[in-house]
Amino acid sequence: MSKWEVTQYLKTWKNAFEYITVELCSKDAWAVRCHGHCLNKRGGWEYEPLPSGRSKPFLKRCRFSTAKQAMKAADMTGPLL
Repeated sequence: MSKWEVTQYLKTWKNAFEYITVELCSKDAWAVRCHGHCLNKRGGWEYEPLPSGRSKPFLKRCRFSTAKQAMKAADMTGPLL
């Protein structure tokens, strides 16, 4: 039987243009995205290349194991302005 699954969360700040998404990319890999950039685990924003250009080091830096970890990191950082 099919079931519904949450694959994306959206958080807005002061207006609709200040937002962050937390998205499921693959099993156990969540990305924090904002305006074409990804949040890395050190709290910095990095340009996110096309899928074919994403290196293993990039994925290790910019993917979180759980949605909860990704949301916590996003809350500590805020949107890329």
